Formats: sequence, C-alpha cells, structure tokens
Amino acid sequence: MAFEMYCYRRILHLNWTMKVTNKEVRKRLNIKADLVQTVMKRKLGLFGTYLLNGGQQKKCDFGYHGWERKPWKTQ
Repeated sequence: MAFEMYCYRRILHLNWTMKVTNKEVRKRLNIKADLVQTVMKRKLGLFGTYLLNGGQQKKCDFGYHGWERKPWKTQ
C-alpha cells in the first residue's frame, strides 16, 4: 500500500512536505478501490478457477516463464 501511495503522489507531483493525506490523494485521483486489493482478488479468483478444474493443469506457477536459471560457469 505504501508503494501504491508513493506512485499516486508522484503522479500528482506532491512532495512529502505538502502534508496531503492519503484520503485526499485518492479523492484527487478519483480512486475508489486499492490497487493491491484488486490484484489479490484477481489472483485468488484465478487460483479458485484452477482448483475447480481439479488441478489438471500441469503447472500452476505464477510467474513461470518457461526457462530456468543456468548456474554460473567456472573456469
């Protein structure tokens, strides 16, 4: 949540010395829901869909890109 508010303040060009509350920042940007809560809700919905399918998919790795890190080569 702190990172989210930091980004919003950067968008509005607000300095930390301006003493603007988080509520006021959200009001200026017309934001009703927290970004972090929205992401978590969608992730849990995706995971619930996976469980309803009986877990028949081979991989449920969030962030898996199809490659593995190679170890350092020693000479």
